[in-house]
Amino acid sequence: EDEEYFSDSSEESSWEKLPVKRKSSKIDVGRLVSILEKSKTATMDIGKESGDVVLVLGATGSGKSTFLQWIAGSNIVRGWEEKLGRFTYVVGGPGVNGFEIGQGMKSMTRHVRAMFHAETSTYFVDSSGFKDTEGIETDIATSVAIKDIASRSNRVRIVFMINAYSFLADRAVELRNHLEVAANFVGHNFDTFKTCFTFLFTHCNTAFDVVPLSSND
Repeated sequence: EDEEYFSDSSEESSWEKLPVKRKSSKIDVGRLVSILEKSKTATMDIGKESGDVVLVLGATGSGKSTFLQWIAGSNIVRGWEEKLGRFTYVVGGPGVNGFEIGQGMKSMTRHVRAMFHAETSTYFVDSSGFKDTEGIETDIATSVAIKDIASRSNRVRIVFMINAYSFLADRAVELRNHLEVAANFVGHNFDTFKTCFTFLFTHCNTAFDVVPLSSND
């Protein structure tokens, strides 16, 4: 439905204000250019077949790639991860190439990439998490790529993936970061476009096992 998307072609749009955490004062320009080129190649069809886009945003480890594998119809099962020492979700059988699921806090996503969902004629866009483990070049390239994708899209919906453990352990810092991103997208028009944002909490079972709620929570 149209009201569940937003498009903003005004000159005051703030796509470029997506948060970037500078981990170092030095930027590897060659690496930055490489990531940008890969992102552009991976998303070049957006705006040709369909202008509808769902941006899947979230910190590393929030479950973005797992979510997209599920959207694509991959068989998601619980499996034991030796390195983590616990059960986690993995793809059982063949999955979607290029959307490998990382485990722990190591990102498997090196650049922005798109998956076309034929049933809904929608592009689902995955990216490295902002403030990611891969460095400032990845953060900058992701911001630039998302701005470019938005400029080529007719309608955009944003899904924020939030690790419930981080939400509880860090006093909702991750949620506040996502709300800042949302504000940068729509400025003072959040109430008008609020139905285009979805906040999806993940790792809930693990979070409540590790950080039990008190009777006052």
